[in-house]
Amino acid sequence: MLSLSSPLLLGSASPRRQQILRDAGFSFEVRVKPTDEAFPADLPSVEVPGFLARQKANAFLEESHHALVLTADTVVRVDEVILNKPADAAESFSMLRTLSG
Repeated sequence: MLSLSSPLLLGSASPRRQQILRDAGFSFEVRVKPTDEAFPADLPSVEVPGFLARQKANAFLEESHHALVLTADTVVRVDEVILNKPADAAESFSMLRTLSG
């Protein structure tokens, strides 16, 4: 395990992000805080993941004084259209059809 001078908090429930940190040898604690995942409609789609990751990081401002906080976000986009999380199975299938061409 890699040793850091401050505790590492992973602000994500993503199993993949947890595995990446474990594989890299980091010791960390998972903490997830509810955050608003809305973003400005005029924000360029390539900037949305960074915007959302900062929103998540802002939820940890108190802890960040005595811990390193890692947050991230991923979006799926087709051209300039961001595909948000599907509301139901029908929307999931529609998105998969869009992504498959």
